[in-house]
Amino acid sequence: MANIGGYRGWHLCANIDSTTSSSITVSAWIHADSGYSCAWGARTMTFSCNGTTQTGSVNAMNNSGNADSNTVTKTFSGLSQNTTYTISISYDIRATLSGSSQKTWSGTISGTTKVGTGSFNLNILNPDGSEPYQTGEAGTVEQSINGGSYTRVYNEGADSYAIGTTFNYRNFIPGAHRELSSVTGISPSNTTGPWSLTLSSSGASVNFKTAWKNYTFRTYKGEGTTEIATITQQYNTTYNVPHPTPPTGYMFAGFYTPGGSLSDITSKDAIFENGLGGITVYNNSANGTVTHTRIQDNDGVPAICKSFGDSTEAYYIKIDKAAGTASPACGGFYLSTQSAANHIYRHIIWAKIPVGYTIGDYRNSIGDGGRSEWLTDTAGTGDWYRYVYDVHAGSSGTFSTLGFVAIKANNGDDNAAVTWYVCATQVTDITDNYSTYTFDSSSFAEYFYAPVAYNIAYDANGGSNAPSTQIKTYGQNLVLSSQIPTYDGYDFVGWAEAGGDTIFSPGQTIADLSTNGGGTINLYAIWVQDQARLSVNKNSTWSQGKGYFKKNNEWKKIKTIYTKVNGEWKAGHLEKLKKERENACCFIKGSQVRISLDGIAKNIEDLKVGEQIVVYNEDEKRFELSTVSDILRNNNVTDKATIILENGITIEMNAYHPLLTTKGYHSLTKHEDLPLLTDKDILVTINGEIGIKQIVRETIEPTVMYNLSINGKYHNYVVNSVVAHNAQCPTNNRG
Repeated sequence: MANIGGYRGWHLCANIDSTTSSSITVSAWIHADSGYSCAWGARTMTFSCNGTTQTGSVNAMNNSGNADSNTVTKTFSGLSQNTTYTISISYDIRATLSGSSQKTWSGTISGTTKVGTGSFNLNILNPDGSEPYQTGEAGTVEQSINGGSYTRVYNEGADSYAIGTTFNYRNFIPGAHRELSSVTGISPSNTTGPWSLTLSSSGASVNFKTAWKNYTFRTYKGEGTTEIATITQQYNTTYNVPHPTPPTGYMFAGFYTPGGSLSDITSKDAIFENGLGGITVYNNSANGTVTHTRIQDNDGVPAICKSFGDSTEAYYIKIDKAAGTASPACGGFYLSTQSAANHIYRHIIWAKIPVGYTIGDYRNSIGDGGRSEWLTDTAGTGDWYRYVYDVHAGSSGTFSTLGFVAIKANNGDDNAAVTWYVCATQVTDITDNYSTYTFDSSSFAEYFYAPVAYNIAYDANGGSNAPSTQIKTYGQNLVLSSQIPTYDGYDFVGWAEAGGDTIFSPGQTIADLSTNGGGTINLYAIWVQDQARLSVNKNSTWSQGKGYFKKNNEWKKIKTIYTKVNGEWKAGHLEKLKKERENACCFIKGSQVRISLDGIAKNIEDLKVGEQIVVYNEDEKRFELSTVSDILRNNNVTDKATIILENGITIEMNAYHPLLTTKGYHSLTKHEDLPLLTDKDILVTINGEIGIKQIVRETIEPTVMYNLSINGKYHNYVVNSVVAHNAQCPTNNRG
C-alpha cells in the first residue's frame, strides 16, 4: 500500500500481503530510521475493508534507530471472487524524538487490490515441443517470485498464485546439444532475457522452447590445411564423408580426426596428441620385454605429420624391445579393430624402423578366406616411412580383431634389443569408400595419404642371374641392384622397359617409373654380341644384323642398333623387348567391369590400381571381391571377336581372350592350348549360365583394348556379366 512518512526519523509501513479467491491479508508496522532515537507509546491502528473494521496495537518502543515495531496483520474474509476492494488504515501516532517534544500524527492511508488467484505454468520444452519428465533435460532457468531469491528450476506445472504475483527469470541454460529458440508468454519475447511478468486473473503460461544445435564438420586435404568442404547440420544428423581421390602417386590411407563421431576409424587420437591413441603393447610372451613410451619431440617427427591438427606440439611412441624373447618376433603394438564379413580395412603405420628389420601384420580370425596385402615396402629404412597394408575379411566364419603389427630381424635374431618409433597410426574401414560423421559436436578430419609402392622386377632376357625384385616407393629414389646378369656370348649393356627408350645401369639411382601402386615394372636385360666390335664413330652407322629398334614409338625389326659399352660401340640385341602385341588378350573401351556384388559396374579404361572388383571363386563356385593390381593396354589389336549372348548382352574383345564356360575356360584361338570356344558352349555369368547366340570374328584396323591384373588367388574378373580370365598375354603399354 504505502510507506507513510510521519516525521523525519520514522515511517509507518503498510502492505497488502496476499489475496485468495475470497480473502485479503493486510499488515502494518512502524520503522525507526538509522541514526535517530525514537520513542512512542502503545498505539492503535484501525483496518477497514468492505464495511468491516478491525483494530490492532503497535507496541511501545524506545530505540536508537533502524528498528521495526511489531507487525499488525489482519485478514478480511468472505469477499467475492474477481472483485476489487479498497483497504484503508487509520492511524494516530504520538512519537518523541530525542531533543524534541512529543508530536502527534493521525490520518488514513488506503490502497486497492483484487481478490482471486490465477493459474501459472512454466514449461521448458524439447525441440519437438514435448515437456521432458527428466529434471533439466531440455534446460533450466533461474526463477524469482515476488522479488524473492533466485532459484534454478526446469518447469512448474499449472499452480495457483495470487493475482498480482510477479515472476522474474534470468540465465537460461539449455540442455545437452540444445539452444534456446523462442520465449513466449512473458516479456520481452527474446532469447536473451531477463524476463518478467505479473500474474493476472486470466493466468499465464510461459514457454522456453529449445532447438537442436547446429554443428560444423570440416574436411581438409592431408598434409596441409587446404579446406575441402565445410558441412553444417543439426545435432544427430549424419554426413557421408567421401574417401578422397589422392594426389598423383599417392593412396588414401585413412583419417585423422581429434574426436567427434566419425565412423569406420579406430583411433580418435591417431597422432598421440592426448595419449597413446588407443594402441596397446603387442607381446604374446607377456614378459615385459616390450614397452611403450609417449615422447614429446616437436622437431622429431616428419613436418607433414606434425601439421595434422595444426598443433605446435608433436609426439611419437617409442617402442623398446629389451634383450630377450617376445612374441611374435620382436613384438610391437596393436590398434584393436573388430572385423566384419566382406569388409576391407586399411592400416597406416607412420614409423621409423631400423635397417635390417621388417614390419609385418598379424590378426585373429577374420573369416574364412580372409587375407592381408601390403601396399608399401615393409623394410626398415632408418627413417620415417609410411607403411600401409589392407586386410580383406572373409565372407563367412568367425570374425575377431585385427590391427596387430610387429617387427622382425632379417638375420633371425629376434632376441636382440631394438628400438623403433611410431608417430601416427590409424585403421580405417574403406569398404564403402566413405565414412559417416554424426553431428554431436563441431569437428574436422584430415586425410592420411601415403606414397604408392610398386615392384621393380628384373628379366635376364635369355640370360641368367637376374637380381631379385625390388620395391620402389613413389617420390623416393631407388638404387637399382648392382648385380649383373650373365649370358654366354653376350655383353651386358643395362636394363630397359619393354619398348622404352631409357637404358638403366646397375647401381643407378632412378626416379619414378609409375604412379600406380601394387603393379610391377619389368626391366629387361640388354645384350650385345661380344664379337661385334665395330670401328664406328660416336654418331654410329647402321650395318647388317638383326635386332629391334624403336622409331616413331614403334619397334621395328630393322638393322642392328649400336650401343657404347666401356668406350666401345657394340651391336645391340633388343629382340626380347618387342613383346609381341598381336596376341594380347583385351576388351574394348567401354566394356563394363563389375566392381560390387550389388550390380555396380565401371568402364574398364576408368579403373585404377587398388580398386575393388568382382571375381569368381572357382573353388566354391561363388562371386566375391578382390582388387586390381595392374591395368594393361594394347594399342594395336587387329583380331576382334564379337560374342552375342542369348540374353542380348554383347562382348567385344580380342579373339585370344579365354572365357569361362560350364566346362572350364575356352578360347576362340585355342590360346595356351585351351579348348575352342564355340556357339555350343554355355558361359558362366554373374546372372547364371547363359548360352551363346552368335560369334563374329573379324580383322580390323589397329585399335586400343584393355586388360587387368588381379590380386589374390583367382585371376579373373566379370566383364559385361561374363567371367573372363585375366590371361597374362603380352601387352605393350601400361594404363
